[in-house]
Amino acid sequence: MNALEPLWRIEDELAALLDSLDVCPDELLPELEQRIAHYLGAEIEKVDRIGAVLASFESVQANARTEIDRLRQRQQAAERAGARLEQYLLHILHKRDGRPLKGRNVTLSVRRTEALVIDDPDLVPMEWKRTTVTIDIPKDAVKRAIKAGEQVPGARLQVNEHLQKR
Repeated sequence: MNALEPLWRIEDELAALLDSLDVCPDELLPELEQRIAHYLGAEIEKVDRIGAVLASFESVQANARTEIDRLRQRQQAAERAGARLEQYLLHILHKRDGRPLKGRNVTLSVRRTEALVIDDPDLVPMEWKRTTVTIDIPKDAVKRAIKAGEQVPGARLQVNEHLQKR
């Protein structure tokens, strides 16, 4: 048996060996038991190796999450610093009565835009409002109904499987 043998092949061989226990002649029984022990050991080793690979992937995921958090904090710090610098430059430009600041590669100036701000939607007259309809399906209630044997067209229960590692 090869150490790189897939788990399914180890399982198949082990099942075949166990099935032959009942029909094995007594003189070959020690050899058969030795082969079964060998495959059991191989299966345990294989499962442990697979568990180690899964643990390694989890470690990579955790390290990536930590790095993403660190980079996100760095991004947010750069955004705050950039916003502070922009506010400072706007303050300087206002002191200069809006005259641009010119460098060799860049010109900084004030650009004005408009944005509508709704302070109190209740005070806005009806002629400026529109009504929208949102449809919501309560998933818990539909799930309970299907489990109780009720037919709900367009909905079904899906059973998912997840690997549990202890």
